Amino acid sequence: MKIFLSGSIRGGRQMLTVYQFICGYLRRSGHEVLSWHVAHDGVEATESLMSESQIYERDMGFLNASECMIAEVSLASTGVGYEVCSAIHKGI
Repeated sequence: MKIFLSGSIRGGRQMLTVYQFICGYLRRSGHEVLSWHVAHDGVEATESLMSESQIYERDMGFLNASECMIAEVSLASTGVGYEVCSAIHKGI
């Protein structure tokens, strides 16, 4: 199954080990995590080289290609909220 993993990046990385656990578990279970970058500890440096529109297009592309979403919502994040609303609108 193609899965979109949503978690806070700019809102705080305190849950990084949780994102890594979720991503690893899903991959070991045979799923494809399209948004694996959420669980990567270098994502902030990578995204600092991207424009806001590039990040948006990448993330919405992954979301649109996904069959379901898993969102870790322990931290406040406008981006995660937007992704959850988009997933609901898409019906996943």
